[in-house]
Amino acid sequence: MVSGQGFGAVSTTSTTIWTVTSTLAAMGAVRLTERLSIHAGAGALIPFARPSFVIEGPGFVHRLPVASVQMSAGAELHFP
Repeated sequence: MVSGQGFGAVSTTSTTIWTVTSTLAAMGAVRLTERLSIHAGAGALIPFARPSFVIEGPGFVHRLPVASVQMSAGAELHFP
């Protein structure tokens, strides 16, 4: 979901656009103890469409990038 809100002009509007992306990611985990492990991952998000935000008059303002990077890390508790 991408959202935009206008400001500073005589007439402003807000809009939301839903878009679909594909994801390619890898994730790994290391168990530190019987109950604790840590994990990390990284991936790329590639949108199927790249909608633009446009202002009447000045024109083009923003467009979704060709690809985005997503990273994560955390700890996990394991319960028997």
